[in-house]
Amino acid sequence: MRFFVEILAHLVLFLNITVMTYAGIKLVQKFFSTPVDDYVEAFESFIDSRYRELALLTALVSTSGSLFLSQVMGWTPCDLCWYQRIFMYPLVVIFASSLFFNNKNVSDYAIPMTVIGAGISIYHYFVQVMSEIQSGCAPGGVDCSTTHTFYFDYMSIPIMALTGFVIIFILSYRNWD
Repeated sequence: MRFFVEILAHLVLFLNITVMTYAGIKLVQKFFSTPVDDYVEAFESFIDSRYRELALLTALVSTSGSLFLSQVMGWTPCDLCWYQRIFMYPLVVIFASSLFFNNKNVSDYAIPMTVIGAGISIYHYFVQVMSEIQSGCAPGGVDCSTTHTFYFDYMSIPIMALTGFVIIFILSYRNWD
């Protein structure tokens, strides 16, 4: 079963590299007034035409991954994990229903949820890596500073959740009317 967690970690690493590369290209284009590369334009065209499907896929993989970790691997989620789930799980329903009803104005709902969820993920990560931070987790429950995985010297479950929130935010923000 640990093999699936490693696959998930490698997928998140790939997505982190992709997001950072895209952000770097956009910053260089903005500050140095460089023309848009054909590859970047094709990439943006693709994600803009399929942003709801990509966001649904991201939310679905994030939700499935968290359920796999808790239900199959037996890792009990802490309070901060539950709060992150509260903001990720509905995104599956929101994007699925937007596709079913052909509602393209889904960004109004997704952006606030991703910003709050990402904030919780960032806080949770700092609780894990800095023992001085008090998490406010319930006494007698799972300690929020517990790290079940720590791949590539930085990646824990909150970073995996943060990656999902950031990708959905970028997709939604690019298509916000």
